[in-house]
Amino acid sequence: MAIIMGALGYSISNMGGPATQVAASQVASGMSLARQYAVARNRETRFVICNLDGASGDGLPPESWRYWTVIQTNRGSNNWTMLKEWEKLPGGVVFLNVAVAGYSPIGGDPMDGVKLGEPFAPDFRDNASPGREWQFIQSPTNNLPVLVNGKRFKLGNTACIGFRGDGGAVKGDGRAMGSAVGSSVAEEAIRVARGVATPDHKIILKSTNDYYYIETDKRGRVRVRSPESFRN
Repeated sequence: MAIIMGALGYSISNMGGPATQVAASQVASGMSLARQYAVARNRETRFVICNLDGASGDGLPPESWRYWTVIQTNRGSNNWTMLKEWEKLPGGVVFLNVAVAGYSPIGGDPMDGVKLGEPFAPDFRDNASPGREWQFIQSPTNNLPVLVNGKRFKLGNTACIGFRGDGGAVKGDGRAMGSAVGSSVAEEAIRVARGVATPDHKIILKSTNDYYYIETDKRGRVRVRSPESFRN
């Protein structure tokens, strides 16, 4: 597993050195790690983005939209175990959204309409209206109980991408967590972008074209896509 993760991180890091590219490499490695844990232990596993809005308990990071971790279901106990420490994105980079299906056909600038320098709270609804995909957070994990070294915390309104024991990708919908629901299988992508997080759990973007998608197909295979790959 370590060899696979190292090779993936090395290949993506060769794309360049800017912070968004480094973040893309980090997130791709984290998503691949979550999938490897899911297959190795035959348990549903999630790559989780932290938003402290509504979160409580011990073991939480100090900032929203900058940290991620990997968690795995404890079968029959209605809680999840954290498999790695919270990892922070490079400075000046934030998680922007998680898109399910439909994200790839986006043409031109998918962040069109964002007002730079103005804080906004990502949209957590499952069905964002047309034109609002740039702030579409899919599948909240409301009040998800997680165990950390005997301590416990709950995640609030956050987002995640999941993997089943067979390696397939599933939506991080709290209603489907802990079970392999066939209808939940989905193509998904996390976007990292240049920006900052605010103390009140919002995001301020610094660019509308400095971003990367880290996507997985229904089989759970992970790859990175740059803005240029969406433009004809």
